[in-house]
Amino acid sequence: MRLCIVGLTVLVAVASAARGRDDRDRGTGGSDRDRGSSFSGAGVDGDNFPDYFRVEVEIQRLENEKGILSNGKNCDVFGGKCDPRVQVFVDVDQPLSPWPGSSESKEYQWPQIFEASNVNSPTIGKSVTRDVCGGSVNKVNARVSVLDVDTATSNDHINNFDCVFDVIPHDVARDAKSAQWSQSFECTPKFQSGKMRLLARQRSYEIPASNCQASSDKDQRQSLSTGMRSAGPHIPGRHDFVRLDAEIVQLSNPQGITDKKVKCDTGNACDPKISVNLDTDIPLARWPGSKTVPNFKTIFQATNQDSPVVNKNITKTFCGGSVAWVNLRADVVDEDSLSANDHIGSFECLFLADYNNFASDISISDWSTTQDCKALQDTDVRLQYRYRIYDVPPTSCGIKASAK
Repeated sequence: MRLCIVGLTVLVAVASAARGRDDRDRGTGGSDRDRGSSFSGAGVDGDNFPDYFRVEVEIQRLENEKGILSNGKNCDVFGGKCDPRVQVFVDVDQPLSPWPGSSESKEYQWPQIFEASNVNSPTIGKSVTRDVCGGSVNKVNARVSVLDVDTATSNDHINNFDCVFDVIPHDVARDAKSAQWSQSFECTPKFQSGKMRLLARQRSYEIPASNCQASSDKDQRQSLSTGMRSAGPHIPGRHDFVRLDAEIVQLSNPQGITDKKVKCDTGNACDPKISVNLDTDIPLARWPGSKTVPNFKTIFQATNQDSPVVNKNITKTFCGGSVAWVNLRADVVDEDSLSANDHIGSFECLFLADYNNFASDISISDWSTTQDCKALQDTDVRLQYRYRIYDVPPTSCGIKASAK
């Protein structure tokens, strides 16, 4: 059985930017409409993001004049220079978590954007992007790993950098042509602070729905856009660290059939197995969304039951990021130990995270009303779900409590 929540594909590229007088005094740049934004300011409205947009981050230059590694030693003991390789991961789910943030999951890759030989301080000038499809962002962290490549031995580590910045709806331009880059800003090194620098800049702009593999159903897309505008937006400084619990409540299959409308078993009931993916990356994309079905997580199995009560949860924590549309995608099969499994159904459980309804603690969080998921097959099999969203302490994201 497949459980899906219709979702927007998320393309996010790192958006900049330190804001305010203190930041200007440090020489950093950013976008702030109160002091003259460098962006076009062409978002859908002042509070909500457009349905489909891209965040683009350019890694501009590495400055490592002394040619040192993260441990302070020289890249080349014989007087040569470094051979830097640069890899970047754009983190929108856990941008404030300690390194490596949400990239720790095996499903994420670190694309290589640059490599050079015998140069300590190269001009890089390469971009990475992330598309946001039906979602929203708040803080973004372009996490940059720099290695010194050695063909004779193992590679050495030069540094890790966190390039953290905010993105607001006002900064999203109508298209790439009209999108302007932010001012350059410095990323934060994990090692050898003050001895090497990494500079970046960012911009964001709308993209066509087709880039997000969005549904071609115009009525559905209009409904989603209306819902997005009615929901409470994420206000930075409030609900920055939240947890989403989504629960499959019950499978209803009174006839005990597969998606071919034949009985699961001629003499017995079905043996249902339910696998899910809590899709917040591209929740509005077509099935199966951000993961292939074999990579969904199995949360429930039963024997000889057509309509079991499930009551199983899947959870996702957002650490400094934002959440908008969510698609709990579910796949249901009838398990068979002697032959291939039979498919019962695929489902999309789509809902909008409304920041007005977030609870300040799990103890006072209420579950939503139980709702039907959208079945992707023409049978009377139903799947029901509910969800809740509540604040968690920063320590749940690996962030140490501040000393008092």
